Amino acid sequence: MSARLGPLLFASATLLSGGCGMLVAGSLGLEDATRPGTAQMDAGARDVAVLDTAELDVVIADMQSADLNAVDLRSPDLGRPDSTPPDTRRPDTWSSAPDAWSPDRPGSPDVSAPDGGVPDWYNPSYHCRIRLGIEMSLVTEALVDFPLLVELDPSLLNCGGQHSVPNTVLFVDSDQVSELAFEVELDQSPLLTTMWVRKPLLHPDSLDDHIWLYFGNTEGNDNTRQHETWSPEFRGVWHLTTKPSVYDWTVDSTGGAHHALIENMTDLDVVNGRAGGALSFSDWNARLQIDDHPDLDFGTTSFTYSLWVLVSRNVADYDVPWHKGGSEDSQAGYDMELGSGDWQAWISDGYDAVIVNFDDSNNINSGWHHLAVVVDRSDEMARAYLDGVASDESSIASLGSLSSTYNAYIGADHGRAYPFDGIIDEVRVEAGARSAGWIRTNHYNLLGELMQVGPVETLH
Repeated sequence: MSARLGPLLFASATLLSGGCGMLVAGSLGLEDATRPGTAQMDAGARDVAVLDTAELDVVIADMQSADLNAVDLRSPDLGRPDSTPPDTRRPDTWSSAPDAWSPDRPGSPDVSAPDGGVPDWYNPSYHCRIRLGIEMSLVTEALVDFPLLVELDPSLLNCGGQHSVPNTVLFVDSDQVSELAFEVELDQSPLLTTMWVRKPLLHPDSLDDHIWLYFGNTEGNDNTRQHETWSPEFRGVWHLTTKPSVYDWTVDSTGGAHHALIENMTDLDVVNGRAGGALSFSDWNARLQIDDHPDLDFGTTSFTYSLWVLVSRNVADYDVPWHKGGSEDSQAGYDMELGSGDWQAWISDGYDAVIVNFDDSNNINSGWHHLAVVVDRSDEMARAYLDGVASDESSIASLGSLSSTYNAYIGADHGRAYPFDGIIDEVRVEAGARSAGWIRTNHYNLLGELMQVGPVETLH
């Protein structure tokens, strides 16, 4: 709404004794309105509305075409607002000045236009919406193409007595212009709908940032854009939600399609995760295999890898939730090693290894934990993060290329010598060194603390 605040215009159409109408317009300093550009006022006139410049042009033209006297007293220095709505909402083509409108006001009149444009409503084919606020106190730096987690009670997607399937919704940015790419996780829980939305920019200076979720379109089109939800920096994103009885693979949501082959797991291993579903690794032979690919080998460039774990028990000193080599000096690659000792990440070029610590296992309480490792070649450092906070760093100045021909594994190492016992969720491999601010905000994002779900608003 703030993009269109500022000098507004008011127009009053009154019936004179001679049956003529007169439109009087002047500047009005309003700080708010029931929708951008339009508000109801009580000035003793029959119909009074706050209009922006383009809307007033239309009203004057309509009155003149109806042989009504229209007098335009606008100040010449008042022009069209800088923020011009897109074609889908062209207010300059409305045939008449709409009444004041607010989606949550009982008795609000229908607002329609020949092209389907509706003030402050992105697409009137969708009859309901929810404002999803973002807790900006958890955003400490500008974050580009950030994947927002949206978790909803499915009952919220009821519009006019009809339930909307999650893949038929629309996400729109706060500007009410930009549609946002989103993904719906497979095998949805009946108690929770989990979606991911690509937000082009989160900026700490934006104190009231938000997105809109539109639903209630009876056509039921599939609007998901799974691969576009994840920017090119994401080389692999595994939600770990697929049922082994239905799929042999758990899906990589990126365009790289590095799907993970499911080995020795059943539908009973699909459980509630940190976000949506997850996989429980309790059989020593259970694991996921991802074929070696250049997307997952970074040579001497920077990269980041992360996951969430809920440990059931320590099997040994080195329980491996992620492995693509790296567990020995002579084994190029990168891994994570948990267990009864220190929780660590190993990074090796095949000749030398560098270790960064998450923490001593004795200091880590039960429950979910977010583990992230950043290999930053720009300052020749590797950093470990536990639950969004940097825990350790080591120089990698001595390391050469980390690329290898090893497949990647989730839930065990390549030889199944060091299995992990517990639940794993949201495994990600990303090109580039993610900042401390990104990792911190993403941690709160996965905790569900970044998104604030507003009430359902209905288009009357």
